[in-house]
Order: sequence, then C-alpha cells, then structure tokens
Amino acid sequence: AKVYEPNKTNIKISDYLVSEKFDGVRAFWDGKNLWSRGGENISAPSWFLQDFPNNIKLDGELWLGRNSGDFEKISALTRQKKDTNNSKKINENSWKNVKFLIFECPSCDGDFLARYNTLLKLKQNGKIKSTYIEIIPQIKLNSQSELLAKFDEVKKIGGEGLMLHKANSLYHSGRSSDLLKFKIWRESIAEVIGYKDGKGKYNGKVGSLKVRWKNPDT
Repeated sequence: AKVYEPNKTNIKISDYLVSEKFDGVRAFWDGKNLWSRGGENISAPSWFLQDFPNNIKLDGELWLGRNSGDFEKISALTRQKKDTNNSKKINENSWKNVKFLIFECPSCDGDFLARYNTLLKLKQNGKIKSTYIEIIPQIKLNSQSELLAKFDEVKKIGGEGLMLHKANSLYHSGRSSDLLKFKIWRESIAEVIGYKDGKGKYNGKVGSLKVRWKNPDT
C-alpha cells in the first residue's frame, strides 16, 4: 500500500472505505492452505483451520493483539514448521489467541465495496463459520477532519493506524493509490551496505547496520 500523508496526498476521502490497520502477519487462504506473503505455507494447527471455507479465498492478517511484542510473537509463531513426520503440534495454546482478520475476498465479484458486503453476508449466513475468522469493519468518512479524528481514536487504543481502500476498486496485487496506509510511523526503504560487529553481550552478533536510504526524501 502507498502512504497517505494528510498535507500531501490529494484524494477525496468519501471515495474510500476506512478501517483500522492491524499489526499482524499477512496471510492468504486459498481454500485449502494458509500461505504467507512470500509464498511459504503457514503450519497452523488442523483445529485452527478446520472450519475455514473450502471454496472461498481470503486475504488478511494473522493477529494477536495491540500490545507491545504481539507482532513479534505472531511473526515467530507463523514461521514455525511441523517436523518431518507431521506429528509435532505447533504451539497450540498460542494459536488459540490468534485471529485471522479479513480485509479482502479475491474470489468475490465486484468492486471493493461489493466484496466487503459479500464477506459480511458469508459470515452472517455461516458460510464463513470459523470463530477464528473475523471481517475487518470498513466505514465511510466524508472529510479529512473525520479521518484525523478516527486516526486519533485508533491511536488511543494502541492501534497502528488506518487503511484507506477505494470503494470502487477491483482486486489486484501491488501498490496503487486504490489502497493507502495512514500510520503513526512512516516506513522507509533502505539497502544494507555494511555492518559492525557487536560488543560485550552482543559479541559474535551484528551490532549495527550501515544502510543507504532508497527514499530520496528520507
């Protein structure tokens, strides 16, 4: 997603649906398996996946909560793998607290608003029945002042920021102005060009990185 900047990004707020941005691990359900953004299979317990829909593709975030350290926990959990005989259970107690928060339905027809409404209906009529799957609420705002007020509301509960998704957009991958993120901290991209060895308790580890910023305005 591209970055929304209140004083730079020129859009009509009412053209977008707005939701909280959750700090989780991106995941894709293809109707049979759960995949990471990088195409790695996520080894979730069978009981976690047993009520996931067989014929509906879902795009969302695996999420533990808004507390400090929750992202690191869910990131580590989703990287764990079962052993070769497939008998090892992957931290089942930890998975009981995970939610799969859905913001997209690639297999649903229509624009984003239509796909969102379809998701709500699928959840309501039980076709998406897993208690671990939740549909991220999307709301319509009419002005930047309303957007800033919502941003402040999310910050107060420990949220990461907001997502703005153009209501009439079709599903596609890659960055575009159809999907914007409005975060408390802005991300930047850098190339690692060197490092220094760690000292003391960090002996034998990387102490610091030397980077070259990719963003010209950083």
